[in-house]
Amino acid sequence: MANQGGILDRIDSVYFLLIPGWENELRANRWHFAVRWAGRKPVVLVNPVLRGGPAGSALETRIPNCRILNTQLVSEPNRLAKAQIQAGQVLEDMARQHFSRPLLWCYDPDLAELYAHLPGIARVHHATEAFFDMPGRSSTLHRRLHAVVAMSDLTVAVSEGVASGLRRRIEGADVVTVTNGCDYKHYSSGKPDTELVAAGRAYRRIAIYGGNVNGRLDFELMKRLATTNPETLFAYYGPVKELTAPDTWAWGAVKGLKNVIAPGSVDPDRLRDLYMASDVGFIPYRQDPWLVENGLPLKALEMCATGLPVVSTLMKPLLGMTEGLVVTSNDDDFMAAFAASSRVRMAESVAANMKAVSSANDYDHKFDDVLAALDSRVSRSQPVTRIDRLSEVLGQDWIDAEIRYARWLAMPASMRSLGRVAGSLAMLLPTGVRRRLGASRLRAAVRQLLGS
Repeated sequence: MANQGGILDRIDSVYFLLIPGWENELRANRWHFAVRWAGRKPVVLVNPVLRGGPAGSALETRIPNCRILNTQLVSEPNRLAKAQIQAGQVLEDMARQHFSRPLLWCYDPDLAELYAHLPGIARVHHATEAFFDMPGRSSTLHRRLHAVVAMSDLTVAVSEGVASGLRRRIEGADVVTVTNGCDYKHYSSGKPDTELVAAGRAYRRIAIYGGNVNGRLDFELMKRLATTNPETLFAYYGPVKELTAPDTWAWGAVKGLKNVIAPGSVDPDRLRDLYMASDVGFIPYRQDPWLVENGLPLKALEMCATGLPVVSTLMKPLLGMTEGLVVTSNDDDFMAAFAASSRVRMAESVAANMKAVSSANDYDHKFDDVLAALDSRVSRSQPVTRIDRLSEVLGQDWIDAEIRYARWLAMPASMRSLGRVAGSLAMLLPTGVRRRLGASRLRAAVRQLLGS
């Protein structure tokens, strides 16, 4: 635990800066750390989802001593104006609650301005994704991620792959690896889910995947699994999120098979019982390099905590974790390992080791590791902002945007109103048209009119 006079004695609250949509996800790192911080200090989950109007605060009824603060969503046009509104809303919340020494815990690089403007005793960036390596991420996001890491007293990476990617690209980044974990006490105390047991009576085995159905999944492998193992019931539990049109079609082909069920989202507390009712767990991810190098899904340890053998596609952070978690390097190996895996055939010593590894990775231990890392790095007792670091990383583009925003504020109100209307209409134009307009000689005038 922390030493006397450590970070816990010097903060009065913890503000989580979240990526919108977290509330509809299964319980991940942000949930487990929020629960543990809330056992010690008041926690506020900043949720940037509003498109106007005042901020709204409500209790997070699932976590004692925790609130959700819905704030302004920051987006173009008028990004700086929205960022200022957002910062003011959070500062107002701090003032109302009489918080003056918060710990800021950031997940979303898009909230770099908010992260910089809020006064805090310490700043932690929780690096849960390899954004530099993920396809489709913009250079703007990369720069904001660079700024967030530069502003942070500590960056906590969920795998060594994520950590090494940040160190490789950001000079001087202070990154520690505290891997994804498991709520062991919860997952090890389940009982077989009666509904899934009943559904599986007509089959020899029940295979389960618990998690988001999204673009990380290998739908061709999933289809091959189900068609090659007709005596196995395949159960998918979790929300369907952000699928492309081809992936939507491929997922439809999988869930349309006779031995596949996909009930969708379930109460996260039920997952342990669903795992207890199953014979084998499987994680069929695509073999994209960024997943292979960085992936360490919570579900692997959660399944192991219930004594459920797991077969996974290759993710290097999972290699050698425990014998009951088989990590395969190609589809044929996956198929063979899946055919050979079952709870009833697993040796007791293997099941015991799986549980021991899951227990050793309990989030209580992860929390203590982060606390110790903070205590070794942060000694200040007065809150500070980090606008200097933000401007240093974002550079002249950010300074120019601030100048445009100042000039926009100095415009007559009628001109600013015209800019808002023009900005809203511009967002309705096709992307190609907006890009050509932004590259034309009118660019400076348009950006000035929009204030962004």
